[in-house]
Amino acid sequence: MKRLARALVVTLGLVMLGSIVSLVLQKNASGTTGAPVTVMNTPLPVTGSVNAAVTGTVASQQSGNWNVGITGTPNVSITNSPTVGLAAGSSVNVSNPLNTSNNPTPFATLDAFQPYEDQCFAFFGGAFNKECSFKAIPAGKRLVIQEVDADIAVDPGLKPFIEVTPNGIGHFLTLTFQGSSTVDIFTTHQETRLYAGQNATPFCRISLSGSSSNGFFSCVFSGFLVDVPAS
Repeated sequence: MKRLARALVVTLGLVMLGSIVSLVLQKNASGTTGAPVTVMNTPLPVTGSVNAAVTGTVASQQSGNWNVGITGTPNVSITNSPTVGLAAGSSVNVSNPLNTSNNPTPFATLDAFQPYEDQCFAFFGGAFNKECSFKAIPAGKRLVIQEVDADIAVDPGLKPFIEVTPNGIGHFLTLTFQGSSTVDIFTTHQETRLYAGQNATPFCRISLSGSSSNGFFSCVFSGFLVDVPAS
């Protein structure tokens, strides 16, 4: 009987001791905040602004046509008088600083620098054509003929024709009958834009429908000279 009671007391003591130990050792676990985490070989998405310093060479490739715009009107300075070539068919607009929008007078200005006027005349004396020559154009100059005048007297009934040749090529002008007495009178007053090169000798030729024993003519060129650029 005593052995049984002793066994019960020992068993009850072990149970109570286990209960006490379990109550003492039980505790809630908590993690430490802010611990670093390292992720290996796994790309992560990044949002927001990222600042990075780049060193070395960065390769880039153009995609489509690039467009470079300039705001305003920039000033371009050219030094050392570069040579500019123009392709065939190109055009260049040149403004005259002496001109204004209300008074464009480039030819009058040139005319004032080197004006030109010359006259030649001849008698028919029974011939059906005659010509007279003007003074030769000076070297280094070119003549711009702005006006041609002529006065022709021929035997009654004859028809005259006038041809002016400033530089080897003839140009025919219109004559106007003015009246007759002992001779028939014809005149012309023609504005032109003809040219005679340096050293050329312009001339005026009158041809008739028949020979004229009494008759004569005179021709007048008016214009200006310009300098020929050195080649």
